[in-house]
Amino acid sequence: MKNSFFFFLRRPKNWLLLLVAVSLLHLAAIAWIGGYVRWPGLRSSSDSSDNLISASLSTAETAKTSQPPQPVKPREMKAESAPEETAKKAPPDTGSVQADSNAVSMPAPANAISTPGKSVSIETTKASPSSAAKGGPETKGQDRVKYAVSAPPSARLNYRIQARRQAQNLYGSGFIDWNNDGGNFSVQGESNLLLLTVLSFQSKGTINPDYGISPQIYQEKRFRKSATNTHFHPERNRISFSASTKSYPRMGGEQDRASVVWQLAGIGRRNPAMFKPGVQFPIFVAGTRDAETWNFQVIGSEDISTEMGKVKAWHLIRKPSSESRDQTLEIWLAPNKEWYPVKLRHTDKNGDSLEMSLTEITSVPAR
Repeated sequence: MKNSFFFFLRRPKNWLLLLVAVSLLHLAAIAWIGGYVRWPGLRSSSDSSDNLISASLSTAETAKTSQPPQPVKPREMKAESAPEETAKKAPPDTGSVQADSNAVSMPAPANAISTPGKSVSIETTKASPSSAAKGGPETKGQDRVKYAVSAPPSARLNYRIQARRQAQNLYGSGFIDWNNDGGNFSVQGESNLLLLTVLSFQSKGTINPDYGISPQIYQEKRFRKSATNTHFHPERNRISFSASTKSYPRMGGEQDRASVVWQLAGIGRRNPAMFKPGVQFPIFVAGTRDAETWNFQVIGSEDISTEMGKVKAWHLIRKPSSESRDQTLEIWLAPNKEWYPVKLRHTDKNGDSLEMSLTEITSVPAR
């Protein structure tokens, strides 16, 4: 058999056939990633045209986004353009909320704000009537919740990645570099499947212990997609997008897709007693094209198997609405590991998923 193979390679024409076969296999691997691997979770419902963590490049998704927009029912337009009416009907305040000239009363998320024996700093602000009157995205998710945090120390986190679609598995690796110098932060990461980078991202900003992590710019590059920038303008108090004309008021408490994980970790380090089954943390998250409030619910404390052994971690989940095409995002934060995310999972509505499992933590000096 071995001699037959070498005899096969003696002919130049056979070398060409072998080269073509290898090229076709490589193209098939790229098509598998492009058409079958969705990197879900960190996108909002209107990001379907990008179809992170999301890289769906299938023709079926493209066809969906090319359909003409459906007319909006009058009832839906009324709900969209009247945030003040919704606020008036809200139940009376049951939590301790700091007040300022822009503050409004907001009921505490179930079990989240009222914590026995702990003084928890949580502030809610609302957009001014002038900005809300513009309509459109300005009237959605205007309430912001600010949390006191203790951001984790700098570290490099390495992950094993497993993507699954229709009983097919694909494996890879990734990393997240978290940097905290006490007043500023940066987080950048990369995920690879079949030696191809399907996602790279970076977020930078400041840290205020009383008001949480405050991003200033978020950059994201997906497989076969152009890079996008999300800006949190401190001088203009606006959130804007390079991939969209939408904008939102910046009032504090907003996060991007990368920083939101570290905001939750910072809340746990500052007020670990807040983490109880059933607790919800509403956080306003900006994606690559728009923004909305994500509600993270604490499921419970679980033992997670990692390459470093078993780790006890708090399991949080963010489920989109039934009308949304968003994916479910799950995060496991380990108190005994500085509240670092030891596992993340993103699941499509059809069951396709992508999971990141921590393999190594390396402490690094702040820079």
